[in-house]
Amino acid sequence: MKNTLQKDFLNRDYFFTNRSSAIFPIFFLNKDNDLILSWLNYWKIKNKIDTNFITINIRIYDNFGNILSRNILPLKETNNFISIRKFIRQNKFQGMVEIEIISTSNIKFNFPAINGIFKSGSLYSCVHSAGRIKGPDEKHDKSITEETNWTCKFSKQITPFFHYINGNKNNNTELKVNLYNSNGNKIKSRVIKKKFKAFGSQIYFLDKLFRNTKFKEDIFCGVVCNNDNVFRRMIVGNFHKNLNHLEVTHSFPFQKYKDFCPTNKKGYESFLSLLKNKNLDLDCKIFPTNCSKSFKINETNQNLNDKKIGKVTSSSLIPKGHGLIKLDMNTRMKVLLFSGSTVPSRLNTSFIYKVKNIKSNFSTDIATGAKSSVYPPKFTHWGTGIFGGGYDFTLMVRNISHDLKSTISKGNLQFFGFDKKYQFKFKINPESSKSITLSDLIKNKNLNSSNKKLLIFNWLLKLDKPNSEAFWVSFNRKTGCILGDHGF
Repeated sequence: MKNTLQKDFLNRDYFFTNRSSAIFPIFFLNKDNDLILSWLNYWKIKNKIDTNFITINIRIYDNFGNILSRNILPLKETNNFISIRKFIRQNKFQGMVEIEIISTSNIKFNFPAINGIFKSGSLYSCVHSAGRIKGPDEKHDKSITEETNWTCKFSKQITPFFHYINGNKNNNTELKVNLYNSNGNKIKSRVIKKKFKAFGSQIYFLDKLFRNTKFKEDIFCGVVCNNDNVFRRMIVGNFHKNLNHLEVTHSFPFQKYKDFCPTNKKGYESFLSLLKNKNLDLDCKIFPTNCSKSFKINETNQNLNDKKIGKVTSSSLIPKGHGLIKLDMNTRMKVLLFSGSTVPSRLNTSFIYKVKNIKSNFSTDIATGAKSSVYPPKFTHWGTGIFGGGYDFTLMVRNISHDLKSTISKGNLQFFGFDKKYQFKFKINPESSKSITLSDLIKNKNLNSSNKKLLIFNWLLKLDKPNSEAFWVSFNRKTGCILGDHGF
């Protein structure tokens, strides 16, 4: 069997690792910038690994690969977060932080479930673990990927960016940066040649790489690079120049090889569920970077007042296999159902949430994708969030199966990081979605106040049925600033 998504999941039962790690860029232009790493101690809560058997290391490097700080972090029983600003005295600093988890037990995944929250004064954005430097026990074979799939914003005050990390060796690096139109046709390229020292890194801005270029709204970017001792997923996004604010997500690779969903005789080969809340607008962007565009698409909706999804109909939303899907104001969830022999196992998408009825340049760009029928059952979901200081929090959960025959799902939702324990019963109907807003759950005017200090917290949702997926968003109704991610 070739290297496929199905094979990756099958190998998880036999995979062993006692090390996971992730890299996040540091881009401080003034004293108001910070990078906050947030995570739940899921190693103990979910996998029953004793906290005393886990070590958390962080290493901070400048752009040139010089190590400036090396620390061992204490691991709390539940809610954990660390401000990188406390280790850096300079107001202006560029580089990266590597966070590494070492355990005497099998932690099963090379990536830790950690969120990086980028702060610029009262503005925030978020992305989960993306790229990492490989460990000594992994294969360091060379490979080439083209990292792409993020929404590019162009204006006088906003420019797209990507963060390149070098591995643990000195390298003469060549990057090829491509610009594409909405149909995936290459319109311009730029080659970057630079000698990187071990652990060096660099943030590149498209307006500086492509000077005197008239950028159209539908242009997107791809970065071709060699990978040997780095697992390449880039932190990318858009830089708000006048606000010194990075709006972040992560890249997906341009799918160069054919990897299709196996035939699912009991239902659809794959589906994509688009979840929305009354406080939010949602666009879903599917780039022309998947390995196939030849598959059948049906769709079904759940409106705000409906208990479940409606009738399945043929869809004409993305006839070319890519495009932009806008959810109307009455839709709570839209489900695209994919079938056929050439449905991509990895059909990557971006969820672009904005605060409803607020005119702003802020949005999320949550890197996610359709769910093939080969995905293993999942009962536990967790993630992070921010609350207070003008920010509210929404959690959106769907209960959909590939045969559209899911049953009612019940469980518990817990929040960690507040001054008291918050736990709520959670129930979601079959073939439906549900959302909660934290200010509605926590009847505490002091916590909800915009004058109250902002809290960084983690949440945990345990359900008794395996057909769910979760997305979270924190948002400011006054400024329109918004951040979010999918659950782990």
